[in-house]
Amino acid sequence: MPELDLHTARVRFTLYASMIPAQAKEFGLECFREEAKRAQVAAAVNALNSQQKAEVALLLDDHGYQALGLAVHNAGVGILLSLHTLGLAEDYTFFRTSPSGAPAAPALESDYTKMGEWWEELGKKDDVPLRWGGRFHTVDMPHFSWAWGGRL
Repeated sequence: MPELDLHTARVRFTLYASMIPAQAKEFGLECFREEAKRAQVAAAVNALNSQQKAEVALLLDDHGYQALGLAVHNAGVGILLSLHTLGLAEDYTFFRTSPSGAPAAPALESDYTKMGEWWEELGKKDDVPLRWGGRFHTVDMPHFSWAWGGRL
C-alpha cells in the first residue's frame, strides 16, 4: 500500500486505535489511553538528555519560571520526531479484570504482548502499517502506532 497523506493516515489510525479498548476487553483486560497527541515542544524537551534538562531547568528557575523548570527537569524520555506529535501514536495502560469485571491488577508483560500481536496482525490483515512498541529497539510496550514518513 502506498503511503497515505498525513491527514488520511491520522483519520485511519484513529479508527484503528478506537478498536483497542474492545479488544482488550475480549482478552479480559481494561485499558485507558495514557498519551495520544503530544505537543512538539514536549517532544523536544523529552528528547533532551538529563544534563541538558538540568541546564534548561536551572535557566528557567533563574528567570522566575520555577514550575516550568521543575516540569522540564521531570520530563519523560522520548524522541523529537515522535509519531505522537503527528497524532499517529497512542500509549495505553492495561489492567487485568477480576471475575466481577472490576480492575484487579496491572497487566502483565504477556498481556501487552497479546495486545501488541493482535495490533500487528490487524495491520497485516488490512495491509496497513500498524506498529507496536514492544518490537522497538528500546522496548515501549504501551505504544501503538501507524508507521509514517519512515518513523515507527
